[in-house]
Amino acid sequence: MFSFIWKDLLHHRSQTIFNLLGLAVVVFSYLLLVALASTMEALLQKSNLSRNLLIVQADAAILDESNISPEVVQAAEDLLPGPVSRVAPIIYRTLRINDSLIQLRASPLADWEPVFQLILIEGRWPSGPQEIAIGEGAQIANGWVVGTKLNIFGRDFSVTGIFRSPGMVFASIWMPLETAQDLFAPRRDSQLLTLQIASGSDPEAVRSKLEQDPRLAGQYALFYEDNLTRRRLEILHDIALLVRIVATVALVTIVFGTYNLTSLSLEERRREAGILRALGFSPSAIRLSLSLRALLLGLAAYLLALLAAWVYMTLEKSLAPVYVLGVAFLFQLSFENALTSLAWMLALPTLGAWLATRRLLQDSVVSSLQRN
Repeated sequence: MFSFIWKDLLHHRSQTIFNLLGLAVVVFSYLLLVALASTMEALLQKSNLSRNLLIVQADAAILDESNISPEVVQAAEDLLPGPVSRVAPIIYRTLRINDSLIQLRASPLADWEPVFQLILIEGRWPSGPQEIAIGEGAQIANGWVVGTKLNIFGRDFSVTGIFRSPGMVFASIWMPLETAQDLFAPRRDSQLLTLQIASGSDPEAVRSKLEQDPRLAGQYALFYEDNLTRRRLEILHDIALLVRIVATVALVTIVFGTYNLTSLSLEERRREAGILRALGFSPSAIRLSLSLRALLLGLAAYLLALLAAWVYMTLEKSLAPVYVLGVAFLFQLSFENALTSLAWMLALPTLGAWLATRRLLQDSVVSSLQRN
């Protein structure tokens, strides 16, 4: 049977190539979509929420353009050591680093763990002027490790530690505040001010008091960090879900595509099918041969698409990463996803061929032989 199918595919070489490429394009798209969705979901599972209170300039179009004045810092520090336990300024920049667009944050090193809940999982915290730490999300997305050299604003830095953190901070680069002030001089101002609410204090009361302070009123916005984080995580979750839906639709098209290809093949070679039946082939045997033919095409298309996807993901990693909300997402196809895709590619084309042959093989041998 396989020998017969192989000779048939070679005999109709141009049609075989056309069908193979058509299926491979669909499978290639599906593999990339699944890889992207899997990467998003893996990063989302590593993110948590924070309860810090943030102060940012109200009329700033983007965070990079915000500017926290010394009067605002003083207004927040006036609440120490009462309802506010710590006040931490943040220098915030969105920069292209080693061909990756990424968030850079700088704050006093002493505030990294108690205020921002950064948990060191590998290496050590920076101790020198040329050292930085990266979030686990930045490591996953860019492949950076401890010891990686990154060029930031024209200066080389070495990654000394990798941390886990809540919210969107997990995909950023962090450096001590003094290092950032020296790096970005003369623009040494901070873009955000983070207030850690003391245990047992009412965050809403702190927020209301600061909003009424004349040093902030009408010029600065106050909001909870988890509100911003939750919204961004919801957006990423929705994008990942949409990608999964599109990938599923791509799979369904394989069934219809195979159905149409098999139907067209039978219509064009109805007389050949009649000759086979006259020679002793039963309708079920012809149906089996066409189903196996579709299965072989699906397997070949899968292998071709897998190779193309691997080449694309390798090039994308080094040349053009995909950025969503400032976070780089690389196409990372796991073994489980590749195996699942293979199973679908063995089942769906076979199903499409089987559905197509149910009706077209109901004609009698005589009527099939009378076809031109």
